[in-house]
Amino acid sequence: MRFGPGGYLWIATGDASIGTAAQDLTSLAGKILRVDAVTGAAATTNPFAPSLIYTYGHRNPQGLALHPGTGRMWSVEHGPYKDDEINLLSAGGNYGWDPGPDDEFVFSTTIAPP
Repeated sequence: MRFGPGGYLWIATGDASIGTAAQDLTSLAGKILRVDAVTGAAATTNPFAPSLIYTYGHRNPQGLALHPGTGRMWSVEHGPYKDDEINLLSAGGNYGWDPGPDDEFVFSTTIAPP
């Protein structure tokens, strides 16, 4: 979570291990939400108002950063085993997480010898 301009609280949510949720605008999973910091209501200028959603298509955002000079919000998120991202957030932006059946939970079990 991060406080931003205009009295808004920005909240990053992961996809809850349901990859398709990030593209579903009826779900709050895989989204960056922007709410009034006092009331918790959706920002009236959110792109999908009255929804809390500011951006969607995120896998697992790990942090938000506010650029002090511009007031623009950035997010950082990690991919399943690659494709980590740093994103400049734009109202209504889709950041692309939409895994196929083999994209989620891919782990390497290879251990290199010493």
